[in-house]
Amino acid sequence: MVEWDLAKVQTRVRFPSPAKVFSSILLFISFSHTTDLKIVQISTSAKQGELIYLRSEVISPQANLSLNFLGKDVPCYQVVTKKNKSETTQASEITIWECFMAIPADSPIGKQTIKLLDQDKAVMSVNSEIIPTAFPIEPIVLSEEKKSLLSKEDRPQDLKKIKQALKSESKTKKWEKEFLQPIQGKIESLYGEKRILDGELKKGYHRGLDLGAPEGAPIKAANHGEVILAGEFIEEGNMVMIDHGQGFITAYLHCSKILVRKGKKVKKGEVIGEVGSTGVVNTPHLHFGTYIHGAPIDPLYLLNKFSYN
Repeated sequence: MVEWDLAKVQTRVRFPSPAKVFSSILLFISFSHTTDLKIVQISTSAKQGELIYLRSEVISPQANLSLNFLGKDVPCYQVVTKKNKSETTQASEITIWECFMAIPADSPIGKQTIKLLDQDKAVMSVNSEIIPTAFPIEPIVLSEEKKSLLSKEDRPQDLKKIKQALKSESKTKKWEKEFLQPIQGKIESLYGEKRILDGELKKGYHRGLDLGAPEGAPIKAANHGEVILAGEFIEEGNMVMIDHGQGFITAYLHCSKILVRKGKKVKKGEVIGEVGSTGVVNTPHLHFGTYIHGAPIDPLYLLNKFSYN
């Protein structure tokens, strides 16, 4: 396995648009007779709530790349195949692979190691760093009726359905470029926020972005994809989940109405529901969740800082 310390590698930064930046490096690694691999872009560090990104070129028909980070393996996906113009190798094609790894709000901070695997064998190790984010603590008020929903016996069944949907890993990339904000509304709660209810700090953290809007306001799909979940849940209320391909999933909670069914293919900007106050909420708003390989990241990061050419 080849080890790289990115702090010792000269980096360059691209600026595709204001406030949308990824650290980029250019590396070339030759392995045995089976694989030539070139890392053409990689993020060297990320804040809690963001993601790690890697893009590589591989000259090998047998390649099957994945990333190991924070004790979790996630798949990389082949997105482009192009002709190989080099005369130094017999392989006729170069494949472009992309890897995305979520850094959730509760990820350990500090120096970490990313391992790039080919066919489950480590071929490269990259030193990286997770930077802490100062998430807010917010008191919340719920009516007695809404609080009673927190102890419903059917909750485990809901969680099982949701966890199963978040495991979706369609290989086909459906999303394109920037993700859209589903509604225009006032930010009421941030991702990563810890909540105090009845004087006690609740376990876990807020896994999405709450946007306040009038009851019945249209909710739009953040990107192209396929509906993988659409129905009523105890805490989430009426909820829609969309699989955008290659590990990207968005969730839309507390709808007053759901206007799509499971299996429907939707376009970016298509109306999929209406704002409501179903589930454990007191006022009409949209809880917008964004996930990479089942792990939640900050929707504001995906909307405002994620850069993809």
